[in-house]
Amino acid sequence: MKNKFTSFVILLFLSIGCLAQTKNVAKEAMNIPLIYASYSYQFPFGDMAVRFGSNSTIGAGFMYKTENDFIWGIDWEFLFGGNVKSKDTLLKNIMTSDGDIINQLGQFSIVSIYERGNVILLKGGKRFSVWNNNPNSGLYVTGGLGFMNHKIRIDVYENDTPQLDPDYRKGYDRLSMGPACGLQAGYLFLGNNRLINFKAELELVYGLTHPVRPYNFDTMSKDVGWRHDFLVGLKVCWIIPLYPKLPKDFYYD
Repeated sequence: MKNKFTSFVILLFLSIGCLAQTKNVAKEAMNIPLIYASYSYQFPFGDMAVRFGSNSTIGAGFMYKTENDFIWGIDWEFLFGGNVKSKDTLLKNIMTSDGDIINQLGQFSIVSIYERGNVILLKGGKRFSVWNNNPNSGLYVTGGLGFMNHKIRIDVYENDTPQLDPDYRKGYDRLSMGPACGLQAGYLFLGNNRLINFKAELELVYGLTHPVRPYNFDTMSKDVGWRHDFLVGLKVCWIIPLYPKLPKDFYYD
């Protein structure tokens, strides 16, 4: 984690240090590599809505905008949330009649249940000269192909409950994974002063996922068949543009 933070800080200062030597973003369309951190809030539909409620994501990505306004890149999102619809019944077969779980000391276990997942997409699209403050900003549309997984995460305080050891939790977590695709429409803003750079987009993600676990302990059966998982959300991204440097001029007598 320390090495990742150090690398991020170095990259940030290198990008800022290049500002005085770059082309004029306010007047020239450019090839610009962009790295970003993101946050989104999503609502599930389809099979995803049967299992989970709304969720958040944090993520990171790389995007390359060409001087001809084409866009390509890669995007990763980590899904997290606490709205698991089977939370009250998921562990019913190891609960007491009062709805408690007993740990190895004969005390009540402290168990927390969450949603977790990941979406990775390779993206491509185009920027349009609409509402643009300069030749590098404006509305854009992208589409992507990639991978989705999601599961129910079970945390046990102090791991003091043998019936919920990590291997046993797999019998309850409903891990599913499979190919995914996405569609994004948003606005890219690259500031003329180079200090404020962001994008905001409406995103639709579809995952054709399949259950991975061979058996569910609570239902005493196996999930079968493909799932149709949809997520719709609003994403905002803080961008660090890596502007190209101006070429040096050489003069000869």
